[in-house]
Parts: sequence; C-alpha cells; structure tokens
Amino acid sequence: MGLGSVVKYYRLKAGMTQNELCREICSVSHLSKIENDSYEGNEETLSLLFERLGIELEEEQEKLIGLEKELHSLLNAIRYLDEEKIKYYYASLKPNKDYCSSSKLLFLYEIVMMWYYNYINDVQKAIEIQDFLEKLFKNMDKDEQCLYVIGYSRNLVKNNEPTKALEYLENNNKYIYSTYEQDYLFQLGYCCSLLCDFKRAITYMNKCIPIFQEELNIMKLISAKIVLGITYTNTGLLDEASSIYTNILRNLRMLGKRNLYYQTLYNYGLTLLEKKEYEEALIKFEKIAKDLEASDITFIWSKLSMINVYIKIGRDKDLLLIKIEELIEDIKLNKFEQLSMYAQRLKFQLTMPEKKYYEYLENKHLPFLQSTRDFEESKIVEMELAQYYEKVDPLKAIRYYKNYI
Repeated sequence: MGLGSVVKYYRLKAGMTQNELCREICSVSHLSKIENDSYEGNEETLSLLFERLGIELEEEQEKLIGLEKELHSLLNAIRYLDEEKIKYYYASLKPNKDYCSSSKLLFLYEIVMMWYYNYINDVQKAIEIQDFLEKLFKNMDKDEQCLYVIGYSRNLVKNNEPTKALEYLENNNKYIYSTYEQDYLFQLGYCCSLLCDFKRAITYMNKCIPIFQEELNIMKLISAKIVLGITYTNTGLLDEASSIYTNILRNLRMLGKRNLYYQTLYNYGLTLLEKKEYEEALIKFEKIAKDLEASDITFIWSKLSMINVYIKIGRDKDLLLIKIEELIEDIKLNKFEQLSMYAQRLKFQLTMPEKKYYEYLENKHLPFLQSTRDFEESKIVEMELAQYYEKVDPLKAIRYYKNYI
C-alpha cells in the first residue's frame, strides 16, 4: 500500500523519534524498514502505529487513493487542454504537496507538476522539477517513466530547443507505450514541424489524430490539425490547409477559444498569402488587428503580414514607411524586442537598393533568424537569397537552394 512513508511523514510532523513511536509495537529496525517502504508491514502493525499517531489507517488509505485519482485528473486535464479543470485540480492538490512528497505518490506528483508548470509557461520551474526527477528515473514505474520522457521533451520545446527535444524522444522511445502513445506522436510531429521536416510532421500528426478523435480529446485534436495546416501550407498543399483552417475556425468559435481562434485565423491568412489571394489574406489580418490589442503578439504578427501584403500589391511607399514606424513603436512599447528585426526588414526592403538589401538579409537578418531558431522564416529567407543570387552568383544560389531543401 506504500503507507510506510506516510507513517514517517506523520511521525516527523508530531516531533516523535522512531523509538517513541514503535515502543511495544515493533523494533526500531522494523519501523525503519516500514518507513523506507522496503517492507510493507502487516495491517495490525500499521494500525497500531497510526493509532499512536492519532491517525485512522483506513482514512489514510482512502486519502492516498483520492490524491492519486486527483493527480491523474490534473494530468488528463493538461493533456486535454481543459483550462477550468486544470485550475480546479491544481488548487485542490497544492495544499497536499508535502503529503504527496512524503508518500508513494512522490514521483507522480512531481511529474504532474512538471507538466503543469510547462503548461502555464513557467519553464524555469518545470526544468527544476525535471532536473530533480532525472536522478530518480530508474526508481519510477513504467507510467512515470513514460510521462517523464514526454514531459522532458515538452520542456525542451518550450525552451526553444526542438532539435534536442526530437533527439531525446527518438532516443527514449523504449519508455513509451500505448496509454500515452498519442502524446508521444504529437510531440514528434510538433518537433518535426518546428524543424521544417514537414514530411515526417504530416506522418506523425496523421497517426495521432485518429487517437485523439477516439478519446474525444477535442482541444488536442484541434492542436494537431493546426500543426497539420501549417505543415500543409509549407509543403504547398494550400487547398488542404485552407479546408483544415475553415473547419477549425468554426469549431473554435463555437468553443469560445478566443486566443486560439485568432492565432488560427492568422495562420489561415498566411495560407491565403501563399495562394496569392491577397485581398482575402488582408481581410483576415485586418480583422485580427481590429479585434486585438497591440499588447497581443498575434496583433503584431498580423500587422507585419499586412504590411508585407501591401508591399506585394504596390501600396504607397511613404504611407507604408509610416505604418512600419508606428508598428516599431508598438513593438517597443509592448516589449516584443525580437520582432523589431522583422519590421526593420520590411523597412529596408522599401528603402535600400537591391544589392544592399540582400546583403542585409544575408549578413544580418538570416543569422538573427538562425540564432533565435526561427527555422520556418529562415527557410523563406534562404529561398529569397537563392532566387536573388541566381542572377548574380549562381554558385552561391546553389548553396542556398541546398540549405532550403
């Protein structure tokens, strides 16, 4: 039952020595084995120990079972992206941290908390727990090991290290089994998408989507389809991507998922941009800019994309430069410093001579994208450079085409 560590928890809480607790019940060495869970102890001995501590054995058994259920409920709420249940179960479990940490639930509790802190974007806290658990990995059961591996990869992705996350998942696939296979497949597909390995991303997402459908995991199903839509756009399957986004947007509107709705609307706008349906793309970006505040990063991305479309369709250069300066101010005001480089690129595209602009792309903008691991935008810039150098330096063009592929 794993109650030995609970005995120790209450003994220490009561300020009792082992000798004081076990007098006339069992030997100190016997109690030590029970407390370390190296020996379970019979029910009579446990009852006497709990009685001396003023604790009901049956109540403690029920408490452990209840807390274990709540931990799995919080885990599943995170897996299903159910915000209300996540808040509820976290609030319920938080007061029991010391108790869980002193019982057989230690590993499960810490793993679920690692997932929780990753979910709320407290990556530093999630990694602290991860580092603590890493030393204890061999002592975990197979469920815990599986969840730890997936959780570890989630932390790497949140830390903007998709290459390491993918390698870690592939090197530790022996710890994955059917209960959480869909979470594993999703992580693989997501990492591949971030790394622009679109063929593998499509394969993994198409494997996990039927499982999410079967278990009625609606939000994870939508998340997988969003990744699929992004991947289809990047592989030229633009009609397929449009169809996915149209369906997702309808569902998100019904579910009232406002933030995800606008993020998806933005992705749909990018797909329309690739289809050269500029007016339709502008409608999407303008709606986002109208509905959201400048403090929302999706607002900034939409403004950047709007200006990009305006450049493509030949809007007035002086007016566009004013819009770019206004956007740079919004970026500074809302502390999205990294995005200022994207705005500067649009400005230089309008103001620099062609040769100088492509030198800027090559020597400043591309290294910036690579340093921030923006693999998708890096690919776009590499293609632009390849097309430019085709005219002036064919050998350099070949290098950029190779990088793009």
